[in-house]
This record gives sequence, structure tokens and C-alpha cells, in this order.
Amino acid sequence: MPNFKAVIFDWDGTLFDSVKYALKVYRKQFKSLGLPDVHWRNFRKEFMADYHKYYASKGVPPSAFDDIDKEWIRLYDAESKNLKLFPGAKRMLSALKRRGIKMAIVSNGSRPRILRELKAHGIGHYFGAVVTGDDIPEFKPSPKGVIYALGELRVRPADALYVGDMADDLLAGKRAGTKTAAVACGIHTVTRLVEEKPDYVMKDATGVLQLFK
Repeated sequence: MPNFKAVIFDWDGTLFDSVKYALKVYRKQFKSLGLPDVHWRNFRKEFMADYHKYYASKGVPPSAFDDIDKEWIRLYDAESKNLKLFPGAKRMLSALKRRGIKMAIVSNGSRPRILRELKAHGIGHYFGAVVTGDDIPEFKPSPKGVIYALGELRVRPADALYVGDMADDLLAGKRAGTKTAAVACGIHTVTRLVEEKPDYVMKDATGVLQLFK
């Protein structure tokens, strides 16, 4: 069994069951912009963690990104109160904490939103670092967020596991020097995930506990 000292998690689609709701928000935005509709199957194939690149692939000019980001948050916040953690996620975090495992979150999402969601679900205290798209100027698959979190946790890359639901997460973890685990409960399909050759493939993030038995 590996001897990890830290586990770093992505947020949306990994611990937080929000990606299908996020797609609804994108669809509303695209409709208002007169862009073609996007459905779940295509979203899973096309979406990138660097969502500005995703916008650009749909024909949105960079000059509009700031306004679209603000509108996305407004639409998301309007009906997001019913979103939940994936089943078993909180118990998993508690079990890792009891084992003395350090934890962090690295996400491209906005800091105010993620901190609000962590507080609402009572899990913020599990994480020694929360690194968001507001903190690091480069989105995943850049490794900078993961590297920053490792520094905050004071853990070497070789002693850490990064867990995410997107190919971009796996690339970020690899580039930072961590082991990687792909979870099949989020955006990218298993087929797309395994192309990046993760060290582990799991149904969901609770599978992490199997590495500590």
C-alpha cells in the first residue's frame, strides 16, 4: 500500500455533486448569447477545466470573459442551495483526518463560492489549504495550484495524491509530481480519464479510503 501523507482534492465533480447543475448554467448562458445548445454527452467530451478556453471554443471573444464569469456566478447562485456532497464524502474526509492525513482542495472555481459551499456542508475544517482560480492565475492543467497546496501542507509531491474528475486534474497532479486518482462521478468519461494514465481509477472519491487500509 502507498504511504501517502496528504490527499489533495478537486472540488466540483469530485467531492461536490455540482457538474450537471453547472451544465444547466452554461446552457442558459449560451442561449442568451445566441450560441448552440450543449448536451451532457458533448459537454463531457468538450469541457476543459480552463473554462475560458471552453468559452473560446464556442466562439466567445476574450473581451467578454469577465462579464460571462460574473453572470455565471449570478445564475449559479440563484438555485445552488440544494446541491450536495457526493454520498460518503464527509465520512471519507473524517476517516482520513483520524488517520492523520493532511488534506487540501485545488479548484479552478471562485474562492467565495467554494468557501461558502465548504461552510454550508460543514467540512471546511478538514482542509489545510483551499486553492482556487482566484488565488492562482493559471487554471489547471497548470500544476501551480497543486504545487502551492503542497507548500501550504508542507508535504513533498511524492508523498501526495491528487484526486479529480477531469483529465486536466490528472495532468496538473502529474506535472506537480504527485500520484493521481481519477473519479468517474464527474465530468469526464472513464475513457477520457484513462487516456491520462492515472495511478488509480475510482467510482468516486470514497475509494481513496481503500488506499489506507
